[in-house]
Amino acid sequence: MNKHGFKDLFTATLKTNYHYFGAFFIPILLFGIAYAWFGVYPFGKESVLVLDMYGQYMDYFQNFRSTILGDKSFLYSWGRNLGGEMMGLTAYYVSSPFSLITVLFPAKNILEAVLTMEFLKMGSMGLTMAYYLRKSKNVSQFNSMLFSLLYAMSAYVVVQMMNIMWMDSLIWLPLIALGVERIIREDKYKLFLLCLPVLFVSNFYTAYMTGMFSFFYFFYYYVYVYGFKGFKRFVKKLFLFGICAVVAIGCSLFLILPTYYGMKMGKLEFNSTDIDFKSRFDLFDMFAAMMPGAYDTVRNEGTPFIYGGMILWLLLPAYFLNKDIKTQHKATSGAMLWFLTLSFVINTLDNAWHIFKTPNWLPYRYSYLFTFFVVILCCEAFEHIKGIAKEDLLKFYIGSVIIVFLVQKAGYDFITAEENVWFALICLSVYILLLYLFKTSRQRQAVALSLLLFVSVELTVNACELIYDLDRDVVYSTRASYVDFFEENKPVVDAVQDYDPGFYRLGMTHRRTKNDALSFGFNGLAHSSSTLNLKILDFIEVMGISMRGHWAGYYGTTIVSDSLLGYKYVLSKNYMPFPYYDELDLIDSPVTVYENPYALPIAFGAHERVDKVFLYGDDPVRQQNKLLSAITGEMYAEYFKKIDVVDTVTENLTAETQQSSHVYYQKRDKNKNATVEFLVKGVGGYNLYAFFPTNFERETDLKLNGEEFGQFFGNDTYGVLNLGAFEDGEVVSFEMSLKEDELYYKDALFYYLDMEPFEEAIDKLKDNSLQITDRTETRIKGTVNLNEDQSFLFTTIPYEEGWQVMVDGVEVETVELVDALLGIPITPGEHTVEMKFIPQGFILGSAISIVCFALFILMAAYKPKKRKNPPENVQEEKSVMAEVESTETGSEIEETPVESTSENGELT
Repeated sequence: MNKHGFKDLFTATLKTNYHYFGAFFIPILLFGIAYAWFGVYPFGKESVLVLDMYGQYMDYFQNFRSTILGDKSFLYSWGRNLGGEMMGLTAYYVSSPFSLITVLFPAKNILEAVLTMEFLKMGSMGLTMAYYLRKSKNVSQFNSMLFSLLYAMSAYVVVQMMNIMWMDSLIWLPLIALGVERIIREDKYKLFLLCLPVLFVSNFYTAYMTGMFSFFYFFYYYVYVYGFKGFKRFVKKLFLFGICAVVAIGCSLFLILPTYYGMKMGKLEFNSTDIDFKSRFDLFDMFAAMMPGAYDTVRNEGTPFIYGGMILWLLLPAYFLNKDIKTQHKATSGAMLWFLTLSFVINTLDNAWHIFKTPNWLPYRYSYLFTFFVVILCCEAFEHIKGIAKEDLLKFYIGSVIIVFLVQKAGYDFITAEENVWFALICLSVYILLLYLFKTSRQRQAVALSLLLFVSVELTVNACELIYDLDRDVVYSTRASYVDFFEENKPVVDAVQDYDPGFYRLGMTHRRTKNDALSFGFNGLAHSSSTLNLKILDFIEVMGISMRGHWAGYYGTTIVSDSLLGYKYVLSKNYMPFPYYDELDLIDSPVTVYENPYALPIAFGAHERVDKVFLYGDDPVRQQNKLLSAITGEMYAEYFKKIDVVDTVTENLTAETQQSSHVYYQKRDKNKNATVEFLVKGVGGYNLYAFFPTNFERETDLKLNGEEFGQFFGNDTYGVLNLGAFEDGEVVSFEMSLKEDELYYKDALFYYLDMEPFEEAIDKLKDNSLQITDRTETRIKGTVNLNEDQSFLFTTIPYEEGWQVMVDGVEVETVELVDALLGIPITPGEHTVEMKFIPQGFILGSAISIVCFALFILMAAYKPKKRKNPPENVQEEKSVMAEVESTETGSEIEETPVESTSENGELT
């Protein structure tokens, strides 16, 4: 084909399918305009980094990219909480096919990869929605493009794009709904069978919500088509729907089953379950949430994001009063709409949509389902605009205006006259005019294009307002905040790994997020995600290391904890972590590399006492003494020795009192600074540590010998404090300055580390440590020689059911040590040890997936034979379908290219 032939083919394709091109590219253009207005790179210094996109996704995408291109694993990673299964994290965050886009970009341009991903996902939403509207509702090309735009640029998409994993459900939802309809209409199941497993693999979390919707949608659409007639027909179609759902979900069990077991380790326990039958908010609040620019908050108290355009305010009532739409259709659609509305309001239903787990921020995560359903109803109403009386349009407009004023009168914090109310009124006024002209004018092409233009303007303005409000609420980060950190630290990590290719952990005293280890590809402790191992977090907390319910950070470590956990190298930008670490000159960088000479390997011999030690209490330094003592076989050795406080000096504080077993101070004058100063003395030049256990954290600023020393009791700063080394008898001043009006702590604990017994214990453990001979991300093999008093191989590997251990070729049962770590019972002497990890449920899930995939292929390839004389029930079904389709035609806009105009002036 010559050049002109390709051009003609492209032109013909564009004319025939302009609505699909528009549905894909117009949302991308409008969203791009909103990002450009906000200043997202390359139009400014901002980026797409906000909330979870900043703290989680970007690092996970880097890890995903490294796994595809390098030697990482989707089964296990040593870069999260000392180590852990990765299938749950993969399924929750990065298993979408769109994640492969990251492979096409250099690591330093991962932000541009994610921006590309956002645009492609938004365009795909518009494309699948347009396809649904054409194939399901038989609407005109123009209408399918117009209303797909309302769907793809809805408030949910703009705000929740920071949780890019959820967007796949919005892409597949229209196709899954169409698949359900084809099962009911024609007994054709292949579209549903194809889309559902892809969705569940892309993101199981929102796939559950979409899957639940498809279940309810099946009942809705059956009644929509057949009413309550034909029980046998209903059972037959429900059976076909169920078989497809089982096979489709079964195809994804290789990923979902290990994810379920991974979530059992903590996620299912971390989130609370509240299924009490109670109201979450007033029904009237829904109108406020449907206003343009309506942004409450993404915190738990926020309202659902259900805005989809002010034209929906006029067309939704028009659907139910449209004389060209059957009463049966309006009744069933009203019931479905009411059910989705009550899901927001009734707490029990809301939690059911969230897998019976109350979300941690970002409530109403299923609200895209409401927007989808409202858009298709309004599109159908617009398609049958002739069935709407002109006086009814005026009534809808007046009613909408009254509601807008009532919303303003209600005094919502997130609704203002300038940003929301007046813009809403302008939109309603323009739309009522355009709808009236579209209904009555013969120049519909000009009216329709004006309608498309104004919808585009409204959606773009709304996107700009939402992005601006989201930035005020949780703050977008600049592109430089990511790129500069990456370019500064990645070469240093690479230099360390080139210097020492062995197996060890690496810490960073400075960070961008708690997932830097996954981003840079090193073994570490810090991690934050919604898939967590609760027991290892408890262990980290009892060791005095900074953590919260779903994250841990490299803060609060000591030489003892660093050494036991195998932290051989520490990167620091501002200070030496411990005076006993050796500074390495590996690369010219503001980031300094320190080597810990006491770091132990991943596994080493331990006394039988380690199986009986239980770590608990408010004194993490004492727990480290207990753990190291148990490992070495001591009853209790004081590696850390407690030192007394010489004096406590307060300023602008009430006298010390006791409340709830805490020392309690309160400011005298709330307008003045208040401090409490502790004086202690150095011991023998050793390193000093401090900790203040409390149940009531009130952040304080710290000073050490008059110099600023960070904070304590903060969200990230509640851990053992490393004060540094001081000469014997040197007076050390440690001061807390209250940032709030009160202060609570149970005790002021100060310790020093006696290096002689500590070094003796470490040398003993190094002599009996595992010498690794071969390793991958999921396999470690090595040799070890244990003394007579050692009966366990103590590992700093988090305990999980997926570990299989062979000692001298014989599989042994593992044990859980200190209620968190993997232990291997072993006899004294020399042994070969091999550890392999296969996620729990992966083999069973894969076997089921293989069987279901075989069924999937058979069902997809099956072609039923055509009957010459169809049974009476088939004839009856066809007559019903013909009646249904007759109400879904009558398109106001013909199906020829947009450039031409028919004789009666209709847009074609």
